[in-house]
Amino acid sequence: MKPLTAETEKLMGKREFELMKKTTIFINGSRGGTVDEDALIHALQTG
Repeated sequence: MKPLTAETEKLMGKREFELMKKTTIFINGSRGGTVDEDALIHALQTG
């Protein structure tokens, strides 16, 4: 597994979650730092 870098940190953010369909199931199989948790929470709360 590659280390968390500035290029991969928060790779999954607001834009990426907005592009997903409402029926998408998001499974993070990588490092936790690659996901912007605030953006994920917002996406879950707003549908």
